Amino acid sequence: MKRSIFLVLLFLVFSIVGFSQSKEKNVLLTIDGQPVYVDEFNRIFNKNIDIIQDDSQKSKEAYLELFINYKLKVKEAHAQGLNQNDSFIREFGSYRTELSQNYLYDQEITEELVEEGYSRLIEEVSASHILIRLTPDSRPNDTLAAWNRMKAIQDKARNGEDFEALAKQYSEEPNADERGGFLGYFKGFGMVYPFETAAYNTPIGEVSDIVRTQFGYHILKVHDRRVSPEEVTVAHIMISTQGGEVSDEVALNRLNEIRMRLNQGEDFGDLARQFSEDQGSARNAGLLNRFGSGRLNAPIFEAAAFALKRQGDLSEPVKTDFG
Repeated sequence: MKRSIFLVLLFLVFSIVGFSQSKEKNVLLTIDGQPVYVDEFNRIFNKNIDIIQDDSQKSKEAYLELFINYKLKVKEAHAQGLNQNDSFIREFGSYRTELSQNYLYDQEITEELVEEGYSRLIEEVSASHILIRLTPDSRPNDTLAAWNRMKAIQDKARNGEDFEALAKQYSEEPNADERGGFLGYFKGFGMVYPFETAAYNTPIGEVSDIVRTQFGYHILKVHDRRVSPEEVTVAHIMISTQGGEVSDEVALNRLNEIRMRLNQGEDFGDLARQFSEDQGSARNAGLLNRFGSGRLNAPIFEAAAFALKRQGDLSEPVKTDFG
């Protein structure tokens, strides 16, 4: 790559502020006179934002440097004729064939998928999982190392070691050290497809095979299956414990005082407006939008909600990540 190209790109990194567009519509930058458009950058940024592990690279300004390096590498590869290399052509053809399989189904396969999807909507699974993170573009040696780590963890789990303890020790999922990998109940279309398939194919009480998703390698332990409950509408009052300003004990005491007032006949909605620290629902008498299993990403809260059988039933206090 010519030195002048790098000087131009260095200038671009310091001169593009807020991704302002040039006079040429939607052009973000140019490389050797070839335009690179804002739409392409936004599409790639939005596609990859969830798998970027370094928080410092999650802003558009920080991701711009990664994007420029990517465009430089592609241009250099073309300059060296790597796109004409026999091994690249074979690998690209294999990838294209694999990708097309997601779209080119015959009628029989389509019907099987419809039946599978329906069966997974009427029955839900309770499971925990352990994650070893990988990105889709991880190097082969990193991928192998991650698989070996997961295989060792799987062996421990299948030999009887406590799955929750293993998740707290090894899983790279956020908050795994607190939740022990517990996911609660979920049903079809609630998880990425390979993960969902592993959950539905693993018997209750057993540990799954290793499964790869865009997030990395997983193993699951299935706890239960049940007929999917109907959606519910509940109201709640929350005392926040986030930030450590309020202890669990103080929050619980406040809720018990509120519960005493409810038992004395005061209105739930009025107390929610007055005391709940979930500002979004407090304005609406504590009411949450109607939800089904797996929709809130708070399995303990969901379990308490679905345990209420009659209109007007009141739960005991429950602890979630929020309060």
